[in-house]
Amino acid sequence: MKKIISLFLAILIACSVFSIGSVAFADNGICAECRKRNGMPETHKYISENCYIYYHHNLDAAKDDFGKITVDFIISGKKELVIPATINGEEISKLSSSAFDDNGISETETLTISEGIRSVDSFIGKSLKTVYLPASLEYLYDGAFSSCKNLENIIVSSENKNYKTKSGVLFDKKMDVLFAYPANKKSQKYTIPNTITTLRSKSFGFSWETPVNVFVYANSIEKFTVSKSNKKFSAKDGVLFNKNKTVLYAYPCAKSNKSYTIPKTVNRLISDSFTKCKNLKNLKIPKNTKRMDFCNFKNCKIKNV
Repeated sequence: MKKIISLFLAILIACSVFSIGSVAFADNGICAECRKRNGMPETHKYISENCYIYYHHNLDAAKDDFGKITVDFIISGKKELVIPATINGEEISKLSSSAFDDNGISETETLTISEGIRSVDSFIGKSLKTVYLPASLEYLYDGAFSSCKNLENIIVSSENKNYKTKSGVLFDKKMDVLFAYPANKKSQKYTIPNTITTLRSKSFGFSWETPVNVFVYANSIEKFTVSKSNKKFSAKDGVLFNKNKTVLYAYPCAKSNKSYTIPKTVNRLISDSFTKCKNLKNLKIPKNTKRMDFCNFKNCKIKNV
């Protein structure tokens, strides 16, 4: 059976899915202002074309066990930005969790990570549409793209041994794990490959821990549909549950119903299970539901419970 995820109309979960998880500066006006706003020191920088790349003022402290640099902060006003593999003759190995700040690359639409860089913790850029990842990349933090609300496409070098992309979606090389679906991908339907057994935490939006509603920021979902042969998950009335419907994972953010009654079998609501439900006004919770994880009703319009 085909497994269709419609990010705007419906989501169908594959029968195989078992778990859902959780310095350089050119002193132009934009970069100078960004540098001033973010308190960037005049020292500790590498100067290149229209881009600032900042690393630890102590060069030895900035290096890993292989003698390569960890980059801590990047600022650029370029719409198309290439992160170099070397700065001041030193090789870059890692881009830390603070490397991309929304103020830093807020204008960048296309970002290319150069060959040689091995690790990236996360990407933050409100204008990012396309990200190119090199063959050398070995590690991406879970939810690395979860803050990129306008991201349309992720592209990985075909020679990368750890990751691959298909139709702009990021997977592990074996196609067992789905890591990231671009938040602003221009398609209404998506078919999960039959090989996929795991949706990693934050693969469809931001979440804090596992288990959580990994679809919490997929704002246009109206319906979940799960293959009957899936051994871990099920759906009823477009709502996502575990197989025996004792745990409610996700109520679709854009489901049109104004009222909903949780099935009597449900004893637990997963974190963010009703977050951002924009149409739901009335919710009936059965007495059997004893456990409610955090942030269940954040940013929703429920008036009566």
